[in-house]
Amino acid sequence: MKTSKLVKSIKKVIHYAYLTYQRLFPINRGKYRLGVMIDKLIGKVEYSVGNVRLLLSPVSLIDKKLITGEGHDENVIATIREALHNGGNFIDVGANIGYMSLVAAKQIENRGFVYSFEPSPREFSRLLDNIVLNKLDNIFPIAKGIGKEYQLDSLYLCNMGNHGMNSRHLEHVGSQKVEVEFASVKSQVPEIELRKVRCVKIDVEGDEYSVLEGFADVMELLQQCVFIVEITKSYLDKAGKKPEDIYSFFKHYSFLPTLSSSSKPLYESSEQYDEIFLYDPREE
Repeated sequence: MKTSKLVKSIKKVIHYAYLTYQRLFPINRGKYRLGVMIDKLIGKVEYSVGNVRLLLSPVSLIDKKLITGEGHDENVIATIREALHNGGNFIDVGANIGYMSLVAAKQIENRGFVYSFEPSPREFSRLLDNIVLNKLDNIFPIAKGIGKEYQLDSLYLCNMGNHGMNSRHLEHVGSQKVEVEFASVKSQVPEIELRKVRCVKIDVEGDEYSVLEGFADVMELLQQCVFIVEITKSYLDKAGKKPEDIYSFFKHYSFLPTLSSSSKPLYESSEQYDEIFLYDPREE
């Protein structure tokens, strides 16, 4: 046990040394390759982030924020916790390494389930490792994306430095193209459990509208649900969509945005933001 703790401590020292070098050394060339080499040599290291544990690597932008305590999408985390305050189910679309799924699973404990959708095989593997690390049995990891119907389609995996940028529509330098599965929510989550969903988070780098099409035939079951949707104008444009399309989708099902105002919608002034949608029976 002492040896194990010592090894973890040494690995963390290596991580912090790399992060210090990354921050202070003025030349960027070679920094990413060094980080990848460190990751291959010592692997991911266990860190406590709030009340969850995660296997992290400083080569990743998201991981680095969690390691250094900067946090990742803290407003989204707060919204998820509030929505699940009294329990209920959570659907995480674009779960990545599982940080938000784990937070939700800890929040609801034995009062609900988490359905974590992650089509990237690389991130899905990390998601599984983090679920095991936290010894959670209320998460259902699903190695698929969400779409209108079942299909195989391409997904571009960004490099390890920014795995949060995996996308169906954004091909970055060095991206790896893989074939993954997409399916509707109804085909993956039982109706009885859909009725208990209290929060849905959608963060898929421009593919948000396709995801919403995968929810279309179950929206009437989700009227007690808080939807958190990341909206990025330029990413949606790559998919042939606009932020207005997302707002129109929700309005069709009587869901209204809580952060935008009718006089000045967020999408007129913001390139990227998280919008929250709530059901309003007065809109029917």
